[in-house]
Amino acid sequence: MATTTENTTTEKATTPEKATKGGKKVTIRIPRTKADQEDVFVSVNMETYIIKRGVEVEVPDYVAEVLRHQEEMLENIMLFNEKQSK
Repeated sequence: MATTTENTTTEKATTPEKATKGGKKVTIRIPRTKADQEDVFVSVNMETYIIKRGVEVEVPDYVAEVLRHQEEMLENIMLFNEKQSK
């Protein structure tokens, strides 16, 4: 389960939703790779999360959204760099 500040959690939404005080909860898992072994830090409106890679966790839907946006932006950067190198 995702908790704030000290506890661990994870990315890529697989949406089992639950109604909660802070919004819906979604289950996410951030994969571990050779290049990326460290936990992932996410902060939304002064709420902070440290998400452990390779473990399924529940986080508020807005945290999963931030992680999706991060992924999209990284992909855009890669595409831009590929175009520039041609």
